[in-house]
Amino acid sequence: MIEYGADMLVATSLAGPILGLLFLTINSLQAMDRPIPATLLSLFRQGLFFIPLLFVLGQVFGLKGINFTQTTADYLSIAIALFLLVWALRRQHPATDSEQG
Repeated sequence: MIEYGADMLVATSLAGPILGLLFLTINSLQAMDRPIPATLLSLFRQGLFFIPLLFVLGQVFGLKGINFTQTTADYLSIAIALFLLVWALRRQHPATDSEQG
């Protein structure tokens, strides 16, 4: 029982320090008038990633996989969030010819 609690604590602690990036990106996209990508990021984290990962990681790794499902979904969401943020910033401020070379 103690091992289960320790795994769960480790799993939830791994994404905590960088989870703010996801929420910051969601809020930034909303502020840049990009509501659809912002909404998709929220859906990615809890729906599109979490639910399938729950089944896959549970089958592959058992209870430990279930413990790490939220962390894995968070890291995948953060990767997509950073990609979408760079995309939105480039569309917000397109480079001029003098800046490109």
